[in-house]
This record gives sequence, structure tokens and C-alpha cells, in this order.
Amino acid sequence: LGNDTSICKHESILLKPTSWNSTFIWGNGSSDTALRVTRAGQYWVTAKNICGTDSDTINISVKDINCRFFLPTAFTPNANGINDRYRPVTFDVDEMVFEIYNRWGGKVYEGDINDLGWDGTYADKNSPEGYYVVVVKYSYQTELRNITETAHEVFYLLR
Repeated sequence: LGNDTSICKHESILLKPTSWNSTFIWGNGSSDTALRVTRAGQYWVTAKNICGTDSDTINISVKDINCRFFLPTAFTPNANGINDRYRPVTFDVDEMVFEIYNRWGGKVYEGDINDLGWDGTYADKNSPEGYYVVVVKYSYQTELRNITETAHEVFYLLR
């Protein structure tokens, strides 16, 4: 089954032992050749073939974070080529739209999954250094279901 491992919130792992011409019995009583795991716990399997019987156990933990999505908390739009645009960081996300608001609730930017991100300007002028809020709606498909979530974060524009 491999080494103990972790999975992220909303994700799963397929436990698929390799054992020549074997039958399997999992800890939950299943005799399937594989077991999809979505929850933390200890999982075990016993394999039986003409060579005998062997068992293995694996501990799975679940991180309480979404590993496909991250919202940075600062950016520096100073044209040095490093961290010059603000956008959510995604991995294998199908759809995403985001809006950025200033401290008075005015929308200063709107983007989507194909967007390069906010460059720190509004109405062709540099936005002031300070706190802003990003609101994001995103979705993606896992092995088991479609995930749709909304997230928000306060971030700092540093000049």
C-alpha cells in the first residue's frame, strides 16, 4: 500500500496493491482489487495467492486545506518582474472568477482563470498602498464529485 501519506480536503487516493494473481480482503470487508479513500484513518488489506498470505497497513491523514487553490496575502506591483500581479494561485481548477475591492468596497478589478492578474492600477492610475479584498468563485472536478466554492482574503498592495 506504500508509505503513510496525506491527502488534501476534497481529494481522494486510490489504494491499489500489486500482488500477482491475488484475492484481497480490505479492513471494511470489501474484496475489490482497489479501495478509494477520502477520509483519515488506518487502512489495511490482506492479499492471498498460491504463495501464501500477506497483509499491509497504511495511515492516511487529511489536510484541512484545499491544495488546488491559494490566495496570496500581498503583492508588489513595482515592475521588477517578481510578484507584479495579484491573482489566485490554482492547480487543475476548471473555472474561476475573481473580483478585487478597495477598502471602501469599490470594485477595482475583475478577472477569470485565463487572466494574468491585477497589476495594481485602477482607471489608469496606480492604486494606493494598502489593504484590498479579493472574492473568488471557483470549481473543479475530483475523482468523485464536482467542487464549487467561494473564498475571500484580505491582501496588501505594497509599493
